[in-house]
Amino acid sequence: MKDIIVVGAGPGGLTAAIELKRLEPKNNIIVLEKSSEIGGHLVSGAVLQRNEYYDYISKYSLKYNTVITNENIWRLTKTSYYNLTRFAPSEYRNKGNILVDIGEVCKALATEATKLGVKICTCCGVNGFLSYKDSIVGLTLAGGIKVRSDYVIVAEGACGTLTEKILKHHNVKINKRYSLGIREERKYEPNNLTNNNVGSIYHTVGWPSDDNSNGGFVYCYKDKIVIGYVTNLDYSNCYLNPYNEFERFKSHPKISELIKGTIKTKYSAKVIAINDMNNPTVACFHGCTIIGCALGLLDSMKLKGLHNALISGKMVAEKYITTTTKMITNIIDNITDTDIIDTLKISNKTSSILQKYGALVAMIYRKINKIIFPWLLNFKFKNKWFNYDEKPPRDWNVKDTRDNSLMFSDLNYGPNSHINVTDEIKHKIYDLKLNNKMSTRFCPAGVFKWEKEFKHYVFKINHTNCLQCKTCLVKTAEKTIDWKVCKNGDGPNFMTENYK
Repeated sequence: MKDIIVVGAGPGGLTAAIELKRLEPKNNIIVLEKSSEIGGHLVSGAVLQRNEYYDYISKYSLKYNTVITNENIWRLTKTSYYNLTRFAPSEYRNKGNILVDIGEVCKALATEATKLGVKICTCCGVNGFLSYKDSIVGLTLAGGIKVRSDYVIVAEGACGTLTEKILKHHNVKINKRYSLGIREERKYEPNNLTNNNVGSIYHTVGWPSDDNSNGGFVYCYKDKIVIGYVTNLDYSNCYLNPYNEFERFKSHPKISELIKGTIKTKYSAKVIAINDMNNPTVACFHGCTIIGCALGLLDSMKLKGLHNALISGKMVAEKYITTTTKMITNIIDNITDTDIIDTLKISNKTSSILQKYGALVAMIYRKINKIIFPWLLNFKFKNKWFNYDEKPPRDWNVKDTRDNSLMFSDLNYGPNSHINVTDEIKHKIYDLKLNNKMSTRFCPAGVFKWEKEFKHYVFKINHTNCLQCKTCLVKTAEKTIDWKVCKNGDGPNFMTENYK
């Protein structure tokens, strides 16, 4: 019997735990989750590929499992839009896939895992690992407790604290690009319960951004809508405010029409990681394997990674069992499926066409219908009131309502801050002087502020606003902000219904 610890009770981690227990019931499987409740840090708005849905999820009784019957891809202008759905290549298509609530999916998987004998521990944030002769032999929890293990499966999600420490320890650099996804869940008002758009999804590019790697989405469930906006964090304009981009997106005539008659019930934000797959993907180390979105297995064309997380969870379980039955070892073969790698490579290459004008290169690479669509997406529409090369208007034409939105995140924190500045002088030079207080804009929760005291600016951190999106780890100049894993399940809890 072996002690196997899974870090993260997301879809990938729970699938790995279930498969491990089924294949070898004698093993002691423990899942550590940092939130206070399974699914507590996850907000719905997830599209799951039909094959993975029927293979992994369909057997569970879910309230939200809506088949996508109507798919729309729009190129927005300031007041109108161009419907590009008919030109979309197969990589973009989601029709026939399933809309699920990711928090509900995790609840169902956790129930199944518990029935099989998997032990699930909430309020257990992991902030480090124990090593012996270059092999990982255990973990350290946020409260300082040390836990021994025979093997560790890391399924933290994008920009995970443990993941980054393991990669740094083994001197491995995986090329990942990061984006910030801000989203709201909105339910229909009592007098407006009829939703004629059930099963409809909308993906957009264009306004309010000039960057084709940014875009919004609207997903229509039977009694709610999930709306979100994704901002590529490679932007160079320090005045860009992702939250204000999201608010402007909601104000578009076509988008505001879709969310009419709904009230906000949840607000969240998460960093999204995309692995460029150009270099060999290292997932396995002595005593440890990294899977799912922690590895960046997200399809950049569809902006969906849930299916790859499920596949990688099952795959690591199968590889571990087949390897350890042959020999006594704590290292397994690379678990990344070649089909996943090939698919993601094609997806990333096609996605890059959206950000370039190289029609000749595109023509060589893709078929004619897969060239027209990226060209249409790349077509520039003049936007007089905003220019990424110049300082935008002072008021941005948008009122900052981040504090009001946080009312729908059910935040709970203790008095001790989990965020701090590693080098105050360097931070003041790069963030205040050279980047014009950029940290006060990129955070979707308004955690950071520069306040003037006695003719000098002082950096203030309001950690109780933190949504744990980790944008500060990705976007802060010179990486001068440090973010620690919270203990006692502190943070948001999106499984709690909020109607305010």
